[in-house]
Amino acid sequence: MSIEFLTTLALFFGLSAFGLPIAFSMLVGGIFYLFATGQDPSLAAEQMLNGLYNSFVLLAVPLFILASNFMNAGTISDRLLRFCLAYVGRMRGGLGQVNVVTSLIFSA
Repeated sequence: MSIEFLTTLALFFGLSAFGLPIAFSMLVGGIFYLFATGQDPSLAAEQMLNGLYNSFVLLAVPLFILASNFMNAGTISDRLLRFCLAYVGRMRGGLGQVNVVTSLIFSA
């Protein structure tokens, strides 16, 4: 193992021990390694964006959060929940059924 790699591991574990989230500790450690080995540090940003844009699952998560914020701002989600509660809420296990029906409508 090289001294750069061992220093990067020590930096990662040190930042994690101080309470920095693991993802940020990994990011700082990776960028430090790129600086220590003399590689281009913009390579890290390029690889992160390339991985994000080629993964539809990771790209869908922020878009779902954005859509839910729009629905909450326009009170669509409240009206949809009240509709599903009136539709299946009176049945046995109605709360679970309301959840499933609301999720079905959201996913459509």
